[in-house]
This record gives sequence, structure tokens and C-alpha cells, in this order.
Amino acid sequence: GVPIGAYLASKTSNLAQKRTWLLWITVCLIGVVLLTLSRAGWIVLCLGMLGTLYIFRDTISVQVFVSRYRRFLVGVGIMLIGLVGYMGIFVRSEVVKSSNFARIEQSRIATHYWVQAPWFGYGPGSFLSMQQQTEFITKWFGTPLEAHGLVLKFLFEYGVVGTVLFAIFLGYVCMQALHTAARVRKSDRILLSILVLIVVQAVVFQLFDTSY
Repeated sequence: GVPIGAYLASKTSNLAQKRTWLLWITVCLIGVVLLTLSRAGWIVLCLGMLGTLYIFRDTISVQVFVSRYRRFLVGVGIMLIGLVGYMGIFVRSEVVKSSNFARIEQSRIATHYWVQAPWFGYGPGSFLSMQQQTEFITKWFGTPLEAHGLVLKFLFEYGVVGTVLFAIFLGYVCMQALHTAARVRKSDRILLSILVLIVVQAVVFQLFDTSY
């Protein structure tokens, strides 16, 4: 939400009211991500903010933005302080501790199996099958879920070879997109960079997600 919101706001430079609404909508999206209490979502949100600042580093004057939207930034700051305080309490709750324990045990068991077939793995879909056949997981955690992270799933199912090849493929696609962005005019370059950032955010989220 942050990259595309910033891009749309930058395209409404002569429409101050619309730009303000876009900024508030972006802030609402940020609030939604924070309130989902998804730590993967928080990581992706930070990545989106940092990437957006880098992409617009030569386009937006920080001093002008702060002076123009001082009240807006104060309101956002107050909201974020409240949310961060709540999240600080939440991450120490029993729910989060239980989730962490489940992830650690799932990773430990998956790693135990993976080292027995490290190069090519066990094949597509084998991760869930392994968990269903592991009594400890079904007894203590109920219905098996996908791996808590794309890397663990790929290593287990496709091994080191498959994981490395997939990483090379993703890197090649992103590099080609960035090379293309470097050859086009500035406005199109920003849009292409934003789209690449969105793809990178999606990939990073899958590093910690449990559904694919």
C-alpha cells in the first residue's frame, strides 16, 4: 500500500485535496497491516517504507513535505505510538509464545528430514505429507500447516538445487526489470521501480508466511 500510495500522491501534485486523501488512505492501510498483528506484515511494511523513500529520494523534498503536512504527520505519529505500544504488549502474550514454539518445533522436525535428502528434497507437496505422518505435530498442534517460510518449504521439497535455481530466477527477473527502468524516462522509471518493490515485498512476505 505504501509504494503505490506514494506514487499516486506524487501524480496529483496540482490537486492538494486529493493528495491528502490518498495519504490518509495510505495511513489507514498501514494501520490495517499493523493491527493484523502479523510480524511478517510488519517486516514487509518497513521494507515498503524504506524502499519508497529510496525511490523518491530525488523527487520529494523532506523539508517541504514536513512543512506542508505538519498536522498530518503529528496525527500519524500519535496513532503509531499507540499502535506500537499495543504491539509491544501483544508480542509478549501467551498466544505469540505458543506460535513461536510451534514454528521452532516445525522447523526443527523439517530440518531433521531435510538433512537426509539435502540436494533434491522430497518432491512437491511433501512437506504437508511429512507433518501428517509426524505424531508429535498432529498431537500438539492439530491440523498441519504449510512451512513457516518459503525457504524452509523449498529446501524440504526441492532441496538445495531447486532453492538456488528459484532464487537465481527471481534475482534475474528483478534485475531485468531494474535494467529496463534505468533506460526509460524518469516518470516511467519510478513506476517500474515501484512495481519491482511490490514484487519484492510479496516475496519477502512469503519468507515467513504459511500459505502459498
